[in-house]
Amino acid sequence: MKLFGSLPLEDIEILSKSTAIILEENQRSNIVVIGATGFIGRWLATYFTYMQLKGDFLGTLSLIVRDASKIMELQSLPGLLPHKVIQINELSRQSFKHLNSERVVVFFAASSTSSTQLKSEDTSNSAVLIAEKVISQLPDVPTIFIHLSSGGVYESKARTLSAIPAGHRTLTTSESSYITEKISLESWAKEQSALGRFVARNPRLFSFYGPGLQLDRHFAIGEFMARARNGLPIQINGNPSNMRSYLHPIDAIFQLLMQCQTLNPVYSQLGSANSMTILNAGETIAKEFGVPLQVSKSPELKVDNYVPQDVPRLIEKDFEEGINQWSRWLNMTSRGSGGG
Repeated sequence: MKLFGSLPLEDIEILSKSTAIILEENQRSNIVVIGATGFIGRWLATYFTYMQLKGDFLGTLSLIVRDASKIMELQSLPGLLPHKVIQINELSRQSFKHLNSERVVVFFAASSTSSTQLKSEDTSNSAVLIAEKVISQLPDVPTIFIHLSSGGVYESKARTLSAIPAGHRTLTTSESSYITEKISLESWAKEQSALGRFVARNPRLFSFYGPGLQLDRHFAIGEFMARARNGLPIQINGNPSNMRSYLHPIDAIFQLLMQCQTLNPVYSQLGSANSMTILNAGETIAKEFGVPLQVSKSPELKVDNYVPQDVPRLIEKDFEEGINQWSRWLNMTSRGSGGG
């Protein structure tokens, strides 16, 4: 497997071909990725870097991170067009002198929490402060602010449905710091959009799998992969019939690019149109690694689905193929943390 940066070159090449038309409207835009060392942020940064080198993206790329050393694999590539890695604690108006006069598209892919399981603390406004800090330093040009929100903002009853409608009722508070951040950022983005500062988009992201996803974040699929790689049985303690919507990052980036267009996007959720049960996912991973799959003799049968309704019906990467590639990538990079 060949890599571009730290991600599979074959996937970046597939993305390059599949997004050629959809990228045209933003071919010369100023792309700003806040949180470029995280899972989706790194995929965005790597994709736009590749498109720059290929000559299909002629705009500027600004990668805003907490620690520039964590994205060295992209900084060392030769021949880049205007491309800048900016540490958030060094941000100033001078940081964006390289931008052209075209519009700005900001992807907010950062989080100040390390896990969706953390209890809410006094961090709920830190993401908003980062977003405000970046927006206030940008030039006065038309701007689209795309906040990568979460399907977790929907109220708990939503997870008893086979698929969650985009307009389903959402939470106003949460014990999770991660979800509290998402709620706060959605509200802030809508308020600022109403004031005319930028056009706000808050696509709600669901479940993912594939190269770069961290295995230590309390996601079922990450736990399955971590155990299987160590030769341990995959254990399902909850309801094996619960549904998930696992989307490969190349399909996620395609859907995110749909959020960049001038016209309002048709879809407001990001996830797979092909849902599967937790059991299906476990069986696929168990088969890939040749380990047993164990379902608890008395599994908790609480219904806990996590499937979006408002997503495009597109041809997606085959899940079994994606798991095989993820396994090979993990072996090659030898970092189960996924580089977040």
